[in-house]
Amino acid sequence: MLIGMMLLTAWIYHVSISLWLLIMILSVICVAAGGNVWNDVCDKRCDEINKPDRTLILTVYQAKRLYFILIGIGSLVAIIMMLKGWYFVPVFVFSAIIGLHLYSLYLKSQPIIGNVLIAILSVLPLIMVIKYVQQANNELDYIKTKLMVFYIFFAFLLSWIRETIKDIEDMPGDQAAGYKTLPIVTSSQISKVLSFVLAATLLGISIHWVFWLEENEFLLWQLLIMILILFIPFFPFSYVLYQSQTKDDYGKLSRLIKIWMLIGILTLTIWI
Repeated sequence: MLIGMMLLTAWIYHVSISLWLLIMILSVICVAAGGNVWNDVCDKRCDEINKPDRTLILTVYQAKRLYFILIGIGSLVAIIMMLKGWYFVPVFVFSAIIGLHLYSLYLKSQPIIGNVLIAILSVLPLIMVIKYVQQANNELDYIKTKLMVFYIFFAFLLSWIRETIKDIEDMPGDQAAGYKTLPIVTSSQISKVLSFVLAATLLGISIHWVFWLEENEFLLWQLLIMILILFIPFFPFSYVLYQSQTKDDYGKLSRLIKIWMLIGILTLTIWI
């Protein structure tokens, strides 16, 4: 999904898939994979309760070694790109490494701030590709960049919603580990209200965006597809959110958000 999102963003700007773009994507993938490995290490105790059938396969030593290998590759690639004039790449890569490390060690156990950090990190690859296009072309197409700004907000809000739902789903293990996530320090109902407010905000932004598309004379079929794809998922999401009571319910809700994300990414193909 990450690779597709970055490549589709480049294609929207009609940028050729160069070696340097692929190398940058490799760096992002390594850092993201390393962050997942490190998070699994830090979450070992929680996952033994929340996901007993999906606990860490590697030993802690093996997982840490894999983490440093992946982060090392990602960092080395970023430094190479810097030496070749792509100065923004190490800024994003090292910011992501620090952010993922802080999240796994400290911020994951805190209410809201950890979720917001992950949501920010989830949109960094999109911003990196836009910066790549700007440097490669010495300019950015205004219309296409405004399209991408919407997708950045879309990805940010959906990621924040998904992290909030995951906190509710993972409450048993998080409580055992002494975490102070939002549903633990308040209640799962408060987290559900926040998720709905974020989803409603996303719906409002989508409506504004469709009107903007209409004003800029985009094709009718493009408008109709965006309305169907972006608006319709809001209603089953809201219904399932309202009905959710058990861990399995929240697991289904999390999968529904993943599908919503995937659909949103696939809509990028409309603008190529």
